Order: sequence, then structure tokens, then C-alpha cells
Amino acid sequence: MAINALQSVASPHNFLGINQAGQVAIIRTRGNAYGHVVLRGGNGKPNYDSVSVALAERA
Repeated sequence: MAINALQSVASPHNFLGINQAGQVAIIRTRGNAYGHVVLRGGNGKPNYDSVSVALAERA
């Protein structure tokens, strides 16, 4: 799922939001090419060992 999120965040998006003047507006983004995955563990164990990092790099 994290890899899908990185692919999504890298693309431009449009959404309904509030502009600097406090008005409802269509907000346009250019995407973020600098997204990254944070490996911080889960289920009571870490996932930032060398094997987990290698698997994340291949995804």
C-alpha cells in the first residue's frame, strides 16, 4: 500500500478546499516527487532490518 501511495502523491491532483482568502475553491497540486516510505515496525517488531529494507526497495 505504501508504494501505491507514493505513486499517487507524485501525480497532480485537484480537490475542493479553502483558499488563502477563506473561500471555497478548487485546489490544484503539482504532485510531490520526494515522497518516501517510513519503516518503523509493526506487530511488536521492527521492519527496518536489512532484509525489510531490501524488500521495500524492490517494491
